[in-house]
Amino acid sequence: MSKYNFNIDNYHAIGHADIEIEGITVIVGSNGCGKSTMSRWLYYIVNTLSVLDSFFFSDFRDVIINNSSLIIQ
Repeated sequence: MSKYNFNIDNYHAIGHADIEIEGITVIVGSNGCGKSTMSRWLYYIVNTLSVLDSFFFSDFRDVIINNSSLIIQ
């Protein structure tokens, strides 16, 4: 299982946070402490990495497939 560590400083309601994500992670706290901000931030990070991953690897996969078909012909 992968483990991810993040540090956040002065982001909306979050003054400072050291975050470690491994397996199932639950965010708890009182009202106004930044739970929703943290959730949106994590969604943004995961979504951005996923888009970048699919963008780079789909292009790489296409290059491999196209070049391998040229070699085979």
